[in-house]
Amino acid sequence: MGWNLSRFRLIGSFPRYFVGVEKLRVKLTTQLIAGGLVVPAGKRRTEYVDLSDAVGLYIEVRAASPGQGTFYWRYRDSQGITRHERIGRTDEVTLEQARNKARELRAQWTLGTFPKAPQQDKPEIPTFGEFARETYGPAMKLRKRSWQRDLDLVRLRLGDIVDKRLEEITKLDLVKLHNKLRESGLAAATSNHGLKVARQVLALAVSLEILEKNVAVGIPMFPENNIQDRSLSPEELARLLRVLKTDKNRNVCRIALWLLATGCRYHEALNAEWSQLDLYNSVWKVPSQLTKTNASRVIPLNDVALEVIAELDTKDKYPFLFINPRTKKPYANIHKVWERLRSDADVKHCRLHDLRHQVGAIAANSGESLWVISKLLGHTQSKTSERYSAVSTPTLVNASNTVARVIQEAMKKSA
Repeated sequence: MGWNLSRFRLIGSFPRYFVGVEKLRVKLTTQLIAGGLVVPAGKRRTEYVDLSDAVGLYIEVRAASPGQGTFYWRYRDSQGITRHERIGRTDEVTLEQARNKARELRAQWTLGTFPKAPQQDKPEIPTFGEFARETYGPAMKLRKRSWQRDLDLVRLRLGDIVDKRLEEITKLDLVKLHNKLRESGLAAATSNHGLKVARQVLALAVSLEILEKNVAVGIPMFPENNIQDRSLSPEELARLLRVLKTDKNRNVCRIALWLLATGCRYHEALNAEWSQLDLYNSVWKVPSQLTKTNASRVIPLNDVALEVIAELDTKDKYPFLFINPRTKKPYANIHKVWERLRSDADVKHCRLHDLRHQVGAIAANSGESLWVISKLLGHTQSKTSERYSAVSTPTLVNASNTVARVIQEAMKKSA
């Protein structure tokens, strides 16, 4: 059950894709109702919430009908779901009549004599997982490059809330989930990303007026240290390569080897196509729609990458290099298999993305300049490549010994 997105005008950048609702808390007066019911520019509707003792009373004014509105009484039912009881239009009911009706309804609800809420015009509020798949995904597909990654994260990491209806999710649920992700061993950045995706999904539900507020707002993130030395030692790299060359899951091993050989990004590898390869010149032309920087780039295909290509049996059968034999489609996610491969190689704290960092570390320790490394990895700014300036200890020792030899030679000449 998806929500019809054609009813909403898209604006700006996420999460403000949809025109919001202006809520004004004022003490309603007959003068205001007679000439002051307006909707601010850029808003679809305004709610004038009455600050009198008629708790819950408000006037809804639509942009399509400025100057007139409808009285409603807002309340929460026994399940904590917000309901809206229509009282009447402002040209049919006076302010005093509307306040008296709101007081009457509140009294009935307090005494338990309020009639059962009628069936709502809206469809049943979906679960978090349903809304993410059927509404958030389609809405983000043309607006966010990592929309599929968000859906994978919902499926793989946010299981504690995925089956809860949107209005049932509480701030405490999200705090517990956020902590659980971190305690499971995930990095702070990965745990934070889970919370960010949940917040974005709920923000869209608020924009679509399915929810009144986003309970994910205000939850603090874990401190992140993204610049970490996760480069593999020569021994770790050897163990990992041994596993990647011998494990029975050849397709995933080839993807990992491709990442390590080319230094490309994870989603670039999963979406690599045969048409992008120029085998005569040994280069891979990555189109702009795949790159993080929205600019096409050329990646050289070294001997290891060419060995991977030689092992593939997808040429002339599929447009993509790497095909899941079970689905006959490109892989959507290989993290589960990667965790096993990493464990078999006894390599700790090495994510798939760290294979890209390994390329930078190897190039830096081989004496390549940061400018060359930035071009190799497709960085738009050489500053991004500065993380690889922290070269290995043996390299630093050799450099220090070179300095010492120069000093010693100078000392001999001065003697």
